[in-house]
Amino acid sequence: MPSYLRETVFVLNVEPYREHDAWITAYGKNTGKIHAIARGVRKIGAKQIGHLEPLSFAEVMLAKGKAYDHIAVARALGPVLKSRNRLGALVVLKAFSEAVDRLTQPGAADPSIFSFIAEVVRTWEGIEQEPSAQRGQYALMAAILRLLDLLGIAPPMDECVLCRATLREDAWMMPRQGSLACSSCIRARRSEFSSAYPITGDARRVLAWSANASYQQALSVRVQTGVLNQVCEVIQDCLHHAPMQGTFRGHEYLSVLS
Repeated sequence: MPSYLRETVFVLNVEPYREHDAWITAYGKNTGKIHAIARGVRKIGAKQIGHLEPLSFAEVMLAKGKAYDHIAVARALGPVLKSRNRLGALVVLKAFSEAVDRLTQPGAADPSIFSFIAEVVRTWEGIEQEPSAQRGQYALMAAILRLLDLLGIAPPMDECVLCRATLREDAWMMPRQGSLACSSCIRARRSEFSSAYPITGDARRVLAWSANASYQQALSVRVQTGVLNQVCEVIQDCLHHAPMQGTFRGHEYLSVLS
């Protein structure tokens, strides 16, 4: 007899499987990321149809199996999210969901990540204005930076990774290491870190602030275009250096905002 577990989840992705089934990837409040099959969910008139939509919260009854888990029962929590009907919010949330999927491992429960997912969704539910391509990119990168921090793999944004000195003004990003360094260390070891590039004090301060601010606060930042672009570039390099499953392509969704 399979054991059952009741869980509240956020659905990250749904993939068709066989004729009427679907593979569900979700992040659970108490169980972390799960992969499970929902039997018959794609049949016309199925009881669970509409209850396991991507980018939605649901309460599920999870049947633990030897080879893979099954979702025995699912019930959508609350009405359909308004943000799913707005292009800007939809692409940012879809890209962020892919980042969560790529960066987390099944079975590694972390309630703080589930809480942050809910925070990101809640923030976009309250945003009416469509973001520009640049603001959409920053919104995604700010969410990813916080996610990296919660996972314990974000580099310090106020400390040189080489000498541990506090970064006060300008700094350098080392894309191959995914970390920041001070100007003194880079000048002394320029040949070793030839791919490093300078970032301004304003960009570094935005990075340090965004890593610790609430998501809503992070989206309220107002800085020059060049600073915002540099912030996004640094976070992208941090993401490329992070351990993940597969290749992250979430940023490609943002091309529709151009």
